[in-house]
Amino acid sequence: MENLVFCIKVLAFIWFVVPQNIVADSTTKAQQVLQQLPDNTEETYQYKRFYTLLNNLKTTHRNLINITPAEQSLLTDIANSRTKTAFKAQTCLYVARGIEFPVLLPTDAGDYTVFKNDETTALQDKVSLAIPNPTANETSFNYQLETNETAKLSVFDLNGRLLQQAAWAGSGTYVLNTSQMSTGMYIYTISINGTEQTRAKLTIIK
Repeated sequence: MENLVFCIKVLAFIWFVVPQNIVADSTTKAQQVLQQLPDNTEETYQYKRFYTLLNNLKTTHRNLINITPAEQSLLTDIANSRTKTAFKAQTCLYVARGIEFPVLLPTDAGDYTVFKNDETTALQDKVSLAIPNPTANETSFNYQLETNETAKLSVFDLNGRLLQQAAWAGSGTYVLNTSQMSTGMYIYTISINGTEQTRAKLTIIK
């Protein structure tokens, strides 16, 4: 049992250290840590593939926009896996190529619906979409509502958990603080007078 606890602690440490090293330009150290990580589960296998790719991008001074067809294919394979890393790969593909993946989002009826962005449903004359998107620490919504209208913003994670809500009236700009949100893809909805008008994805990249 003690050995199991120790292994779990080591894996948790490695999973934290790898992205930190990549961000800090310590690509050699990140690669060394990745090579030490076992790939005996689907989760660790996809994790190693994903961060090896990101580390290679950093080493060759490229960003997501510059991924090759082979790298895009690799990201797609990871994105289609049923792992936590899949969400990171989906986010990268959305940023790099605008490729969207269906997302399950809870409805008011208590069930789930599958959707992709449909910006034609956004009443952008009344409430804008999130700008900027992708973002790191904050994103803004401009709104201009009629006297008898109120709007509500709801932000969910990909498991359908409600993370933040805000209500607006009149006109102005609302700044959503995303500094405490981890890298990944999120969903936000905007309702006016209780009727949902917009569903869209919000991408956080740290």
